[in-house]
Amino acid sequence: MPLREYRRTSEDLEVTQGMIDDFNDAGYLVVRNLLDMEEVNKLKRQFETNKDMQKIIFSQSDGASKKMKLCAWNYAGNDVSGMVPRSYKYSGTCDKLMGGEVYLYHQKVMMKDAFSGGKILWHQDYGYWYKTGNLSPDMMTVFTAIDPC
Repeated sequence: MPLREYRRTSEDLEVTQGMIDDFNDAGYLVVRNLLDMEEVNKLKRQFETNKDMQKIIFSQSDGASKKMKLCAWNYAGNDVSGMVPRSYKYSGTCDKLMGGEVYLYHQKVMMKDAFSGGKILWHQDYGYWYKTGNLSPDMMTVFTAIDPC
């Protein structure tokens, strides 16, 4: 299957019918530059300096000998990390792709230390969404790389 990749080239991402069709067909889209570098840097500073966030970080084994760090919460705060998912770039794009209003279910930050951190075990989200009462897979995951990956 070909990569379903798009790039934001103006202030607002215009969700086209082609994007909607690709999303419905493949179940995903890659949107490059959804956030500009200033926005990404604000998020990075938030994640690196927020004392409340530092308190809820935990480690998870990668199934081998290393660990990765994770921080998860289910509310949208009033800081940068809460404003980004509520922004039109995120929620407006998701609204259009999903065909209706969306809400924030949860947020998480996965942290992998360069050269020493454990690998991130990717998975299908619907498996645990179902176990937490979401009986239909009408949800969306938005992944934003803060550092080059």
